[in-house]
Amino acid sequence: MKKFLSTGRSMMLVCFITLLSAASAPACAQPTQDALLIAQLPVWTHPVIEADAFRTTFLLDTSINPFMQHADFNADGFLDVAVLIRNATTGERGVMLLFNGALTPFILGAGQTTINDVTFDRLLIWHVEARLPAGAALAPDGDILILSGLDGAYLWLFAQDDVWQWVTP
Repeated sequence: MKKFLSTGRSMMLVCFITLLSAASAPACAQPTQDALLIAQLPVWTHPVIEADAFRTTFLLDTSINPFMQHADFNADGFLDVAVLIRNATTGERGVMLLFNGALTPFILGAGQTTINDVTFDRLLIWHVEARLPAGAALAPDGDILILSGLDGAYLWLFAQDDVWQWVTP
């Protein structure tokens, strides 16, 4: 019994010292929300997303899940990316489209390019389709991004000859 008590006191002392050292150790830096979002994007997008020109003008927008879409928009065999963003000043929502390997994004909305006064602030869902519905008289290069709003309006966004195009059917 004496040996047990001695061992028990030793264990308590070890636990107490461990707690003290953990309390006095510097805390590990937690990654920022922005860093966690960027880490979810393909590595090849990081030079664009982390550039000062982008970071001072736009914020990544996570109000819709998923906040990014991967697809082969220009049919070159590589996945491209579409990311929801907001204008850092006005809060206006938009979509950043980036071909794989490109360093210049195409930004639709967010205070930049507009489509007949269409805003993305009422965007509810978005998804990727491999082809347009039957009867569509368009010939996109690759996959199509379909954006649907709260008011029932929707937009087809696609690349044709490596140029972004859009229609509101």
